[in-house]
Amino acid sequence: MDEIGILVFNDVEELDFVGPLEVFGTAARLGAKCQVRTAVRKEVTSFGTFLSTLCHEFCHHLDFKKFGFVDSWHTQGFYERAGVLYHYARGTPLKKLFWVSVAGRRWRIDWQRTNRGT
Repeated sequence: MDEIGILVFNDVEELDFVGPLEVFGTAARLGAKCQVRTAVRKEVTSFGTFLSTLCHEFCHHLDFKKFGFVDSWHTQGFYERAGVLYHYARGTPLKKLFWVSVAGRRWRIDWQRTNRGT
């Protein structure tokens, strides 16, 4: 079986995914199997992981192209927007994100609490 690699990079825009989506759509019509793999470990990603990445990068694109920001920071609001877009696209209930303080006045998502919903 032939493999198709797709490299996702920091400055990706949603238009960069048009080609891959066309590839996946054509492959599906032909009955072929396409997989997205992680760059370093070469592990197959789930559809959810792929969609999450796409939503994340699309939010960066909106920051630059729609809102005219000179930078697109990974703030709590940024992740909230990406999460709303992800759940809207999947048709799933929105999850409340729980945050944990880390060194240097920074925050990270507490995925265990977020996934539990408590």
